[in-house]
Amino acid sequence: MSEKIAKLKLTVSQNLTWVCLMLLLFALSLRFPSDPDMGWHLRNGQDLLNNFSLIFAGDQYSWSMAGYPWVPHEWLTDITMAVINNQFGLIGLVVLFSVLMTFLFYFAAGIFKTNKITQAIIAILTLSVSYNIIGVRPQMITILGVVIILYLLFKTRNDNPKLIKWLPIIMLLWANLHGGFGIAFVIIATFVFAEFIRKILMAKAKYKKGVGKILSFAQMKMIGLYTGLGFLATLINPSGWKVYLEIYQTFSDRNILNSISEWLGVTLYHQASYNLVILTLIILLLLFINKWKVDITKLILVIIMFYFSLSAWRHVPIFAIVATPLIAEQFSYAIKDGVLAISKQFWMPLVVLIMAVFVGFNYYTSSKDGLVNEEAYAAKARLPYGAIEYIRENNLGDKLLNEYNWGGYLVWKYPEEKVFIDGRMAIWKWNGIEIFEESRKLLRVKDQMLVTEGLEEWGIDHILTFSNGAINSALWGVENWELKYQDNIATVWALKYLP
Repeated sequence: MSEKIAKLKLTVSQNLTWVCLMLLLFALSLRFPSDPDMGWHLRNGQDLLNNFSLIFAGDQYSWSMAGYPWVPHEWLTDITMAVINNQFGLIGLVVLFSVLMTFLFYFAAGIFKTNKITQAIIAILTLSVSYNIIGVRPQMITILGVVIILYLLFKTRNDNPKLIKWLPIIMLLWANLHGGFGIAFVIIATFVFAEFIRKILMAKAKYKKGVGKILSFAQMKMIGLYTGLGFLATLINPSGWKVYLEIYQTFSDRNILNSISEWLGVTLYHQASYNLVILTLIILLLLFINKWKVDITKLILVIIMFYFSLSAWRHVPIFAIVATPLIAEQFSYAIKDGVLAISKQFWMPLVVLIMAVFVGFNYYTSSKDGLVNEEAYAAKARLPYGAIEYIRENNLGDKLLNEYNWGGYLVWKYPEEKVFIDGRMAIWKWNGIEIFEESRKLLRVKDQMLVTEGLEEWGIDHILTFSNGAINSALWGVENWELKYQDNIATVWALKYLP
């Protein structure tokens, strides 16, 4: 009897450890909603709720490129975000995306079957690598899509080939939720290529004891068929084939890729990359400990996605997700029993719970005011709340020049006036105008004559810029421009109408 009680206590301790690990994973996924594009997503979602036909109407939010036939590829996510925000506010959005991230990182860690405690630990590890990208933003849908694609591919190979038939439906939904769906085809092609390599290697005697099952040619054909159907399914969206045109424009515009922070290439000496370096070293260490006993397909996927992640910060979470099944495999070979042994200790749930409470409490104290108060939200996110209130109360004109990073917030919180540019417009080129480059010329050039000529050419009558923006120094002393408002975040200039 006493032995049964002891076993029961061990089981309870392990289950409590798992629960506390999941609480820690959720706490780590909490992010303050400061994505510059969140505002226009919420506005677009609300407008589509009110009048869905606007999805075909072209740009409604800018005066500089009014009517531009933009591709609202995240329309379904925008509507969902607007509904949640209407019912529960920013707190609801934070909880929704945190639950989503908790689920997808944990689910990814379970693609390679292991115990749930190891699964939770790996999810925490890989989520930590992605901390500077994850948050309240539609891109999380693409990370979820990557998890689902990996799950379908490995299940098709290992024990359930019929699951691949869901691929067209997944791609149909993905293409209407976020524009990152193209990564699915990269992952599928890499997976099939890697399996083909394994087939070649398995023909050699020294590789016959390879890790895991291998994809048959019949399964490859099936994956190819449903991938083709998945491609056709992505064309069922409000913009049709133009979603691919936007993908091409985004990845081919070096000016944009070199100017927007999350599209910049990863630099390994940057502090934000330390976790990426640590995760890579952990993978290499596990492979060394296990004497390179590895599923080659998982390894090839990781290598390709590591290279892909180095091209832009926003791709780092994709690498983390793709690496998760490999890490789970290597953990299982190397230290699974050690993890289970530690989790049996009666003090382990308490230690993890303390960590979860600390992380959660730290988030609560730093974010609670900003989630319920507009002014506090703007202050924490470094957004021009005071400047917008000043512009709203004073009629400064109808041709506003604004910072790119503030466009989404203006579309959301200052709908009375159209913007010059916002986060949708980085790749827009129309009638010979590259609007992103135009905004940079106007706001970043310090030459007084060039700035004033540009402002006059566009007919701009008021400006909202950073408190330390370059245009401020150019406008000092210009007779027909007047400083109207300034705080530690924003500056407002207005055109004088001289007699």
